[in-house]
Amino acid sequence: LGKLGEMVPWVSVSSSESVM
Repeated sequence: LGKLGEMVPWVSVSSSESVM
């Protein structure tokens, strides 16, 4: 999730919340 993270930083947060 490197390319997506660069384009949409909020995606990383959403994924983290989903996993947690």
